[in-house]
Amino acid sequence: MWLNDDADSGAYKYKFADESDLVTFGFTYYYYVAAYDNESGEINGMPFSSLETHRHNFNGRDGLWKNTYHYATASTFFPVDLAGQKGIGAPFVLKSPLVDASQLKDGSLKVRVRPNPYKRGALHDTGTEHKMLFSNLPTATEITIFDVSGQVIDLLRFNGTNAFDGTLFWDMFSKDGIEVASGLYVYVAEYPGGSQTGHFAILR
Repeated sequence: MWLNDDADSGAYKYKFADESDLVTFGFTYYYYVAAYDNESGEINGMPFSSLETHRHNFNGRDGLWKNTYHYATASTFFPVDLAGQKGIGAPFVLKSPLVDASQLKDGSLKVRVRPNPYKRGALHDTGTEHKMLFSNLPTATEITIFDVSGQVIDLLRFNGTNAFDGTLFWDMFSKDGIEVASGLYVYVAEYPGGSQTGHFAILR
């Protein structure tokens, strides 16, 4: 852990890089951070052998679960700014950074979709939700999803401005509000100055 010099340093003074090979895009992670010391002493006549901050700040900034909305990231009350998310102890979801469209045009990066194929469920699904993840997206990207007959299934728009988030989740519902069926699907990702075509399969 070291001082944070990234764009979100105003909300997070320190940063930590999880370099584990097990960390995967789309998964939700909770990180526990506590400060402690091993000095012994007494507080109000009671001896202690160590002190740990977690006993005074479980998740909220000012008390046990105060001002928190745990497990409710889709709630309208869930903060969208970094300071608010930090204050409630929000979880972290590993996402690809926002990319420059030129990286897609020169072939150094490609738009990715995962899991591919989607087999009944994804490991990053939580509860009853089902979703696929598009990554390596630049801002102002429009993704059109077709079935093999050429019919438009859904239209997704990505206008991300967060430099650390070039990821878009699709809930696997069509533009008509119907959950999509098993099959092969084609997507066209259009971004400033170019486009990319790919495909994915869904196996219910």
